[in-house]
Amino acid sequence: MTYQALYRVWRPQFFKDVVGQSVITQTLKHAVMNNKVSHAYLFCGPRGTGKTSTAKILAKAVNCPNQSEGEPCNKCDICNKITNNQLNDVIEIDAASNNGVNEIRDIRDKVKYLPTEARFKIYIIDEVHMLSNGAFNALLKTLEEPPANVIFILATTEPHKIPATVISRTQKFNFNRISTEECYQHLLEVINSMNLDFEEKAVRIVAKSAKGGMRDALSILDQVISFDPNRVSVKNALLVTGSTDSDVLSDYLSYIVDGKIESAINLVQSLLYKGQGHQRFLEDLSEYIKNVLLISRNIQLSEDISINQELVSKLTTNQCYKFIGLVSDTIDKLKYTDQQDIYLDILTIELCDSLKKTNRFNQSNDVSENLILDKQKDVSNPVDVNSKKDSPKSLSLDNVKSSESESEKSDIVTNIGTIDNDINKVLCSATKKDLNLMKNLWNDLLSELSVTDRAMLNVANCVAASKDAIIIAFEYAFIYKKAQESNLNTEVTKVISKLLGKDVLVIFIIKDKWQRVRQEFLNDRQNRQQSKEISEQNVAVDQAKKIFGENNIEIIND
Repeated sequence: MTYQALYRVWRPQFFKDVVGQSVITQTLKHAVMNNKVSHAYLFCGPRGTGKTSTAKILAKAVNCPNQSEGEPCNKCDICNKITNNQLNDVIEIDAASNNGVNEIRDIRDKVKYLPTEARFKIYIIDEVHMLSNGAFNALLKTLEEPPANVIFILATTEPHKIPATVISRTQKFNFNRISTEECYQHLLEVINSMNLDFEEKAVRIVAKSAKGGMRDALSILDQVISFDPNRVSVKNALLVTGSTDSDVLSDYLSYIVDGKIESAINLVQSLLYKGQGHQRFLEDLSEYIKNVLLISRNIQLSEDISINQELVSKLTTNQCYKFIGLVSDTIDKLKYTDQQDIYLDILTIELCDSLKKTNRFNQSNDVSENLILDKQKDVSNPVDVNSKKDSPKSLSLDNVKSSESESEKSDIVTNIGTIDNDINKVLCSATKKDLNLMKNLWNDLLSELSVTDRAMLNVANCVAASKDAIIIAFEYAFIYKKAQESNLNTEVTKVISKLLGKDVLVIFIIKDKWQRVRQEFLNDRQNRQQSKEISEQNVAVDQAKKIFGENNIEIIND
């Protein structure tokens, strides 16, 4: 016999085997026991949560001649045939490929015939939301007035796509995502039955990665076992699921907290080189920060999760909120770009910068409190009124934030406002040939720079070049400001001069500013050209008047 996947081997055969859906299975068992089975059911929920398995167990339970307490015996001929998909009275239909009116009309025509072997004829329609409007209308009449010997079980992952008229004629059951703990316990049962050696952390990684789907959990476990048939290890679990080890996440955040940007970027690039998924890394990072936040608020975690306690003591609640927001924004941005590595580098820099700003704010807060205390001391110990004019004024928190924000804005305006003339000079002699040369040298330039410098240049492009100067435009203002504050310009100038074998001028600018300056240059050049043409035209007219006489000339504008 060929190998069977674990999710097929461990497919539930009794209601009691269905993991995480006890309310639903208990209700169905009572319905079977008391002969109160409905003519139509709607099973809704995420994939892999037991909808189709429960439907087949229900089909066996209502038809089994030996059912006990609502459970099928799974030994009789009827049960075995249903399990092996050999009973003609239990019909499974995939609505994804049989979604037309004709297929449903065929069902409607056949439901009037009595079952050949079983007590009830069961129609299990999977992914029922895929039916067309015409097919739903054809099904509606049968659901409204069904024969006594027919039961419909509709299953879907998207119940909102099903017409309300259909839903109202069924008993609806919502299958919930299976909790990580329930999934973990079931995986342990599977592993123990196979006599496999395992690491508890590895099993938890698999359970968590399944995201509430038991079928997915068993499929992932199957892959992990394929790596090593004798042991379920953390290494293989991380490799198969693409999850990030909590120790790695701890190291990354520790680098951020300590301001070691280059180490943090190197760590991420190392993970990506090994095949780590961008989005999965960010999701795991967000989850880790959330757990740091919960522990810092003395909230007990439901799972045995390893968290760096030093990070809990160093990161404030507001910093955790800020970190999670930045990570979430980056996840959204990944959907619209092919250069995902760049956004992870940007995120690393943003996390470090946000931490510095928070620390500056806290320091300003401390200064404010001290000044207020000093003022209170002055009130309690009156001094000469004339001396008060030299005493420090109290500083409000709003003033601190406002002055910091205005300072940052003025820095950027000042820095970019002084380079317009240099840019115009470059544009006057810029050529496409020089620009293409610089674009061809761009990767060579990056390879000569440090990781931190490369990260900043990853969101910049060479937008214009002449024989002895180039202009580099940055996508984001805060990265541009950081480049201005560092020695990036010096390093870039040094490397490009080395590559070209001559001294060059390197100009940094923000992309928005570059577009405006370039447009102004083009407009100015166009105006100059038009003025030149008008001047030349006037000279030609004057000469013609002298030769032919003013009355013999007619001027026609094109």
